[in-house]
Amino acid sequence: MKLFYTKMLLYCLPLFLVLNTKAQNQAAKQQKPVQYPDYIINIKGDTLHCNIGKNFLTGSIRYTLSDPRILPVRIKTDSIKEYHIARTNTTFGSVITEDHSSARFLEVLEKGKLILYAYSNTTTGFLPTAGGWALQ
Repeated sequence: MKLFYTKMLLYCLPLFLVLNTKAQNQAAKQQKPVQYPDYIINIKGDTLHCNIGKNFLTGSIRYTLSDPRILPVRIKTDSIKEYHIARTNTTFGSVITEDHSSARFLEVLEKGKLILYAYSNTTTGFLPTAGGWALQ
């Protein structure tokens, strides 16, 4: 009888350890918070990691945080100072240009003492199109 318990212990102990380790690994994977590669910087200067996408019906750019209960929020110049899309590696900043009285988002080309932005101005019809850059 003593031999039976010894064999049972030798066979069951490794099986128990393997199953226990696998369960701990799965629990650790589930507890990791979702880390999105995109980010926004709000007016206060806080950086929020999020997922940024474009609404296919309206074309508006929206961000979603890691909480699935919160609906996507539209990115507006009055609440967001800058946002970055990781998959295209592009950053957009809120800027007031000479031809607009309100702020709009322009692509950031270079960041340093001076910030170089890119923009294009297109029209529909027979007028020519123009593009350019802005320094801030």
